[in-house]
Amino acid sequence: NTKRPLGTMANKELRKMRMQAHIVIDGYWKNKSRNRGKVYKILNEAFGEPVHIGESDLARCKEIIKTANLKNYF
Repeated sequence: NTKRPLGTMANKELRKMRMQAHIVIDGYWKNKSRNRGKVYKILNEAFGEPVHIGESDLARCKEIIKTANLKNYF
């Protein structure tokens, strides 16, 4: 609840890709199939490090989307 941005600066293409990543990831917890913490824990384990979409570059966003679409993770 601050006015400070939580991620890094992004151009139009990166903002669009980050929004897409959020749509895919948020779908898992917003529909109540998993809680938000569990979804991000699964992502962190899949990438071997903490994942924050707002700090991700274009390539990482694409990997997040690809990973989130794999049934063996979610």
